[in-house]
Amino acid sequence: YSVKQDEWIQRGGCLAGIETVSWTMLELSSNGLVIAIGVQHSLKNGYSSINVKVFGYDYFTNEWTQQGQAIIENGPDHPLGAFMSLSSDGSLLAVCSTMYYRANVYKYNRDQQTWQQRGKNITAAGGTNYTFFDVQLSSSGSVLAVSYDDITQVLLYDEVTDLWVEGFVSFPLVDYSGNSPVLELSADAVTIAVKGDKTIDIYQLSSQIGKPLSCKVNEHFFEFTIMPDQFPQDISWYLKDQKGQIIIGRSLQNIQTNSQYQQQFIFTRCLPYFNVYYTFFIEDKYGDGICCDWGDGSFELEWNNATVLNNNGFLTNRTLCLPQSSNIVVFDIHFKTYNKGTSWCLFDSNFNILMGEKGLFEEETFFSQCLPFDGCYNFRVMDISGVGVPYTILVDNKVIQDRKGGEKFVLDEISTGDCHDTSCPQGHTLFEMDFRINTNEFSWELVGSNNTVFASGSSNIQTVKYHYYRKCVPVPADKCLTIILSDTSGDGGGYYVITWDGIVIQGGFTSKSLEKVEIGNCNVF
Repeated sequence: YSVKQDEWIQRGGCLAGIETVSWTMLELSSNGLVIAIGVQHSLKNGYSSINVKVFGYDYFTNEWTQQGQAIIENGPDHPLGAFMSLSSDGSLLAVCSTMYYRANVYKYNRDQQTWQQRGKNITAAGGTNYTFFDVQLSSSGSVLAVSYDDITQVLLYDEVTDLWVEGFVSFPLVDYSGNSPVLELSADAVTIAVKGDKTIDIYQLSSQIGKPLSCKVNEHFFEFTIMPDQFPQDISWYLKDQKGQIIIGRSLQNIQTNSQYQQQFIFTRCLPYFNVYYTFFIEDKYGDGICCDWGDGSFELEWNNATVLNNNGFLTNRTLCLPQSSNIVVFDIHFKTYNKGTSWCLFDSNFNILMGEKGLFEEETFFSQCLPFDGCYNFRVMDISGVGVPYTILVDNKVIQDRKGGEKFVLDEISTGDCHDTSCPQGHTLFEMDFRINTNEFSWELVGSNNTVFASGSSNIQTVKYHYYRKCVPVPADKCLTIILSDTSGDGGGYYVITWDGIVIQGGFTSKSLEKVEIGNCNVF
């Protein structure tokens, strides 16, 4: 219903395809134009599931029409949708289950008219057997509050890694004694209300000034203090562990518009001490630093109560390894722009991938990671467009590769450090395949003329990640082989480069359900 001339009138007719039962969940967007409905259905085996359907209101027809497909979990007792939350415009939907031990966020693709998962599955920090009780999205859909058992978390969406990561400040660890905390989140995600068994607690995100953190003997003390200038949205920062996982940090929110409202923020952590190193990175995307043309901003980083970095001389970006050591150096890769079909990775002498992230299309992007410099490292960069994306690689602030714009290539390989010969033994030929896929229905095989399979990759390959495969195949280089690329969905969603005996044979997008590429000498009659 909506109000017109001091009267409640019905908006649209009945919703088609919805049969309400005793347990029917409703969630209305704040603009009143989108509604999510979850209906529980009993299964023959005694279990139950929930079907979530989303409807949008059309002013011209005065009707509610379903948007995209129904969100249904397969399998017994999977009531994903027991709790739901919509963003302000209804384009993002968060759902969780009291029995399925996870939460998910979906974004509506208006062009394809489908709901697509946004970020990986969100599982409880304490293990998979925790039970979720509530989810709440901010107005923009970029902040998500979740509760499970006696724990509440506030997560931010990171577009680069496609992950929901912990926010700038950890939410208080309040013991609700397993009493199913229920949440309400303000539109700007600054205030959150948590209902326990007998209490309702309200929290507001604020500066941590005057609240010292005491760390244990076997922990490092980390403290980052920042006062943004008038454009905090230009600043992003993070702290990564040695596996490249973000511990804390992300883009700053637009928290003020002029110097009158500038506010200082302090972020602290106690971090494990032994055999662990960290990467701190801060960037100003506009490139004018944090002081002083647009407000008197500043930042300072303390490590074990000693200042190790500040904003003096800061304009574009800065990376620091923690703790500082001559054995730990910074690996930087700087893309001046990013093409469609561009991806890269850094791996060690055992071909373990250490870095490998996807940048934003047609945007300048920096990647940094601290690593021990005690072996051989290899960078591989794909550019399926063939245009030749411009990029620079630095190790310990020394340039080891500088590609200018217009230098065409499909695949680049750069090695640095103590590298040894990795050529194949006599009678063998090196086969290499670089690929990045967006669907788990992709697989490939390298087969001989008698259908002997020399190498393969199954359909459970991890998606949205750079993959590098290499093998010395026991055939001469002029032997005719065929690589078969299969995408059972037929919708492509990835790209690849095939190399044989050190020569790029083919690179392209996986756009067909079945594709065959011949390598070696196959022109024998």
